[in-house]
Amino acid sequence: VYYSILIGKNRGTQDKIEKETNTAIFIPKRDSKDETIVISGTRKKSLLSALYRIRVMMESAYEVLPYTHFVNVPLSAFQPQFQKFAEDCKRVLQSARGFDPMIITKGDNLHLTVCVLKLYGKEEINKCVDMFNKLSPKIYDLLGTTTLLLQMRGLEIMNDDTSEVNVLYMKVAENPMLDKLKAISKLIVTTLYAEGLLSDMEIDRQHLLNTV
Repeated sequence: VYYSILIGKNRGTQDKIEKETNTAIFIPKRDSKDETIVISGTRKKSLLSALYRIRVMMESAYEVLPYTHFVNVPLSAFQPQFQKFAEDCKRVLQSARGFDPMIITKGDNLHLTVCVLKLYGKEEINKCVDMFNKLSPKIYDLLGTTTLLLQMRGLEIMNDDTSEVNVLYMKVAENPMLDKLKAISKLIVTTLYAEGLLSDMEIDRQHLLNTV
């Protein structure tokens, strides 16, 4: 994902870094299985300078790159109620100006979003999978033998301008089970952060939302 950023137009960015640091930089092609960037040079100072510049470019680009994955809790038990809600909406709004029934999602898409991630390399993805495999026993310990029963209330939008809205979500109502959900969510987010899979900026953006 960083290929075009590090290479630059007509290889201009890579050439500039190599010339200014007196190094040679090998950047794997987009479809390469090996994602290792190799910096060659005769002086340690030059190697560190090139490494620093590459890291700064990647960190700057990371903040504006789109999310690739998200962690969620499926709301499978809510599907029958949502299906009735969707049918009522279609029936009531079928003649409304501008209404398109395709904007209503399918019931099996309902979920609670715990956090969103930016995983661009195979190493990051594998690390995340391994982390969740190890985390599963702790999540089961927090949940215990009970079924997680939640109540959803209200309807919110992810934009101050109603004409630009493309996501609606409901909030989880306060109830005893919400504390367990918050504990599980905190465990997941803090572990992702500890493993370097969430940045300081990203962890501040995480919200527990019921995406519809």
